[in-house]
Amino acid sequence: MSETDRLISCPDCGASMSRRAPACVKCGAPNERLENERQEIEAKEKEEKEEDRWAGYWGGIIMLSASPFLYFFFIWLGMPFILSIGSAAICAIVGVHGFLKYSK
Repeated sequence: MSETDRLISCPDCGASMSRRAPACVKCGAPNERLENERQEIEAKEKEEKEEDRWAGYWGGIIMLSASPFLYFFFIWLGMPFILSIGSAAICAIVGVHGFLKYSK
């Protein structure tokens, strides 16, 4: 990459500045391109976090709801009580964790 590819013109004074510089070294004007990129990244991260929150929340609800069915299903299959209750308890714990972690 050549030196001119890494430089942009300051929107205020027209001086050459690095595209990664937070502000112009001559006049101090903020690098709008850098600020816009940062805002886009923050918006994307916030959107992804919101998607993760809902996935975890509903995943927790589903796991909690499934634990009693899982218990009775294993009993119906003839599994020993301790394995049935253990499997249902693990399902419930995972559900509570997901619900509490993402419901904030």
